[in-house]
Amino acid sequence: MNINGRNISFRGYNNTVQHVKYVLNLLPPEKIDTFVINGCSAGGLAVYTWVDTIAQFIHGTNPAAKVYGLADSGFFLDYPSFKTGTNQYT
Repeated sequence: MNINGRNISFRGYNNTVQHVKYVLNLLPPEKIDTFVINGCSAGGLAVYTWVDTIAQFIHGTNPAAKVYGLADSGFFLDYPSFKTGTNQYT
């Protein structure tokens, strides 16, 4: 996608890393005592997917910080993927 002459792509990992870096610029990790990531529905699934990665970013500077994931809601059937044939949410 091109916006104002700049190419913008939507990539989950890159977007997540940049958002985490943005938040950690506003609130430096060395000052964090407790960090909670939350979401509902698909965002709840993202909490499960990303909480360990986000914790690694924070623990890189502040190993004593507590990092929690709070998945508010979400219902995902554990069925085989059409693409891989393996279950996605085991």
